[in-house]
Amino acid sequence: QVVSDDRVACRLGKSGLAARLGHMVLDMKIGEASALLTEGSSSCRHGLQTVDEDVRMKLNGESKSQMAHARAIKAAGGVSPSAEDGNDTSRDQKWDIHETAVARATDTYVLATSILWMGPKIALFAMPILLLLLPPMLFAGVAVGRLQVGDEKVGRDFAFYANYSLALLTGIPAIALILFSLVLDFAVYWIFGIIFCSCTCRWSSVRSSMRKIDPYKTPTACAPSRGGRGAASSNMLRRAISEFFGASARSAGVCRPFGGVLWASGR
Repeated sequence: QVVSDDRVACRLGKSGLAARLGHMVLDMKIGEASALLTEGSSSCRHGLQTVDEDVRMKLNGESKSQMAHARAIKAAGGVSPSAEDGNDTSRDQKWDIHETAVARATDTYVLATSILWMGPKIALFAMPILLLLLPPMLFAGVAVGRLQVGDEKVGRDFAFYANYSLALLTGIPAIALILFSLVLDFAVYWIFGIIFCSCTCRWSSVRSSMRKIDPYKTPTACAPSRGGRGAASSNMLRRAISEFFGASARSAGVCRPFGGVLWASGR
C-alpha cells in the first residue's frame, strides 16, 4: 500500500526523517504511517488547514459561539468550561438539581405526560416495527453468513449489492413507520409543552431561552440562508431537538421526553 499524505510528511518532518524520505512516503504500511501520525506532539497534524475558518464552519455546520464554547471546554480540561470539573472526560459535568415545589411539580407533569404518551405508543408501534424489521434483518444475516473467518474486509461484489438492495427495499415499510412515529413524537412534544407554558405563563422565559440559543444556530444543508440561520421551520426543529436533549441531560433521573419546552420556559 502506498501512502501519500501531507499529514504523514508533516510527522516525518517532526521526527527528522523528511530529509531522507522527502515529501512523498512510498511503500509504507498503513500501520507504520498511523504510528508516525500519533507519536510525539500532535500540534503539526492539528494545525493543518485546507480551507479558511469561515468555510470550515459552514461545511461542518458550526458557529463562532459553538467554537468559542468548545475551545473554552478544551482549555478548562475537556469536561466543561469550568476548570473545577477537571479533565476526567469519563464523567459528565455537575448539574444543579432543583428541589423546589415548582420543580417537583414540573417533574411530576413530565413523568405523567411521558407515561400518557409512551404507554400507548409502545403498545401500538413496538410489535409492528419489530415485525417489519424482520425481512431486512434476514438479509443482514445472509450478509454476515457470507463472511469467512479471517476476512479483513467485506467484499463489494454483485451479491453484496444485491443483498444490500433487497435489505433496503424490504426495510422501507419499517423506515416509514419509524418516521411516522417520530412525527407523532414531535407533535405530542409541542402539545404538552405549549399546554405547560400556557398554564404557567412562562412565554417570556421561553423567548429569553430562545435568544440565548440563537448564537449557536447555524444554517442547515437543506435550508441555508445568508444571515447565518436556516429557514424558520428548520430553526424550530433544531430548537426542539436541542432543547429536548438539553433538558434530558439536566433531569435528575426522570424520564423527560417533553422536558425541552419546560427547560426553555426557565425550568
